[in-house]
Amino acid sequence: MGIFDKLFSRKEVETKAFIDGIEFEKFVINAKKSGSHEGIFKIWENVLSLNEWYLISTKEGENPDNDFVGHFDQKNFWMYIFTTKSKAQSYIDNASNKINFQISPKPVINVLRLLYGSSRGATFGLYVNETDREINAHFNIPIVPLEQIIKDVKPELANNVFAAEVFSLSNDKKLNSNDFSIDELTNKAKESGKPEDIYKLWHAALSLDEWHFIAKYKENIQEIKPFLGVVDDTGWAFVFTDKDKAQEYAKTTVNEGFLDPNGSAIIIPMETENAIKYLLNLKSAGVYGVRINELNGWFAPLHDLPVIINWLNKK
Repeated sequence: MGIFDKLFSRKEVETKAFIDGIEFEKFVINAKKSGSHEGIFKIWENVLSLNEWYLISTKEGENPDNDFVGHFDQKNFWMYIFTTKSKAQSYIDNASNKINFQISPKPVINVLRLLYGSSRGATFGLYVNETDREINAHFNIPIVPLEQIIKDVKPELANNVFAAEVFSLSNDKKLNSNDFSIDELTNKAKESGKPEDIYKLWHAALSLDEWHFIAKYKENIQEIKPFLGVVDDTGWAFVFTDKDKAQEYAKTTVNEGFLDPNGSAIIIPMETENAIKYLLNLKSAGVYGVRINELNGWFAPLHDLPVIINWLNKK
């Protein structure tokens, strides 16, 4: 989970107590029998109010683009989600082939961003609580109509999930670069972990005129392009908030080919707005996130960038 996601977490104790109990199963059964519009919306209002959904992963790690368990209906993939950990565990216990299965709790907002963001089109719909099939308390929905339900019953959540792709802070929101230190803000955010400190760090970084990329040295200048690396089997873009940090990283990783014959780093500056556009275009190439100021920095999934910018513009 990216550190910025803490800003969007919501704990709905009453909803969780309701969903954990047998009353929710009865409610789902009755709503399915009646087929009422109101009942279906009420189901999703509760499910979307949870802090986390439980998925079954077939891989280890924290990457939300893991292969999650589901099934194919003809050519369409339906992802399984569970509203409680016990239901997810029950699915694993009863699975005929459960090698490498593990419960993977994910914040609801992260799952929705995955479905409607970087992996849009890969999942046709959701099957909820497949373990309740015997009592007819399971339910499913394609993600297309679910989008409208989210907008109707959870508009605040929708604003964060379906944020328009914006690429820069509005001018009146930008900070003066003389008024902050990226290093100080980074250290404070790491030490405290507080959302307000993380917010200040992003605010400062997005207020800069330029971001900087490093590149591998090539004799043919036309072959030089921003470096994309792999960390824990996941694709990342590497960005630096100033040239000195890019130079430091290049010299620290001297054997990676970032230095020219004179020992200088190959640095590509971009206006911050253009850098954001470039990064978001990398999603289709399978790049998961951006690592800012590697060595002493922070990271975020690419699909979080428009959400972060929208959040800051509304503050």
